[in-house]
Order: sequence, then C-alpha cells, then structure tokens
Amino acid sequence: MSLFGYASIHGDEGKAQLQARLAGSARVAGLELDSVTFEETAEPIQLLKMLDNLKSGDVLLLSKVYDFTRLSSEHFDQVSQVLVEKQVSIAACDILDSVISLRSSDKARYLTSQVLIDMIAHQTQPATA
Repeated sequence: MSLFGYASIHGDEGKAQLQARLAGSARVAGLELDSVTFEETAEPIQLLKMLDNLKSGDVLLLSKVYDFTRLSSEHFDQVSQVLVEKQVSIAACDILDSVISLRSSDKARYLTSQVLIDMIAHQTQPATA
C-alpha cells in the first residue's frame, strides 16, 4: 500500500505547513508519505494526474476535507469515480478517525473512505432554493 498526499493552497497557509500536516498524519497512521501534490489552481489538474498513478489499495491523504469540497460537482464526480473504481482509500488530516482507520483492516479503510466520499459529495452539491 502506498500513501499519497493532496493539499490545496489557499489563504496564507504555506507549503511547508501543509507538508508537515500531511507527514504528521501519515506517522499517526503508521505509514510513510510517498509523495505530496499541492494544487494551486481552481482546476484539479494535479489531483487527476496523481489519481492516474494510484493503484488498488493505495491511500490518498487529504490535508483537509475542505480541499475536496472546493472542487466543482463535475470534478468531484470524476475524482470520486476514479477513487471508487480503483478502490483507493482516502483519509483527511482534520478527521482523526479517518487517519487512524488507515491502521485498521482493509474493510475499515474502505468504509471510512466511502463515508468521506459521501460526505464530501453532499458538500459539493449546488444549493437548491
């Protein structure tokens, strides 16, 4: 299993701070962070490139759940489809239980990932009046 990180740059948060958050959470999960991609544009180009390299059983570690909620509904649908098809687990540094679940069985990782994907999908849906 390989662990990959993803973080959006926003506000005054620097790359070093994001790297530290991802690396710290990886250590909590008992894993080594293989690589980190920092997305600096509104388009999820780097994230999609990273997903192309992931294999079944790999893990995508988000700096924050918010990093995914910034995606448009269309981009999120595209990303979540790849995650589900490739059976890539995800965890978010700001949701400690999801990071800890990376130390658990494959089933626990998968279920946690599905909860996160569903939660993020709900947040990326456009509001209806």
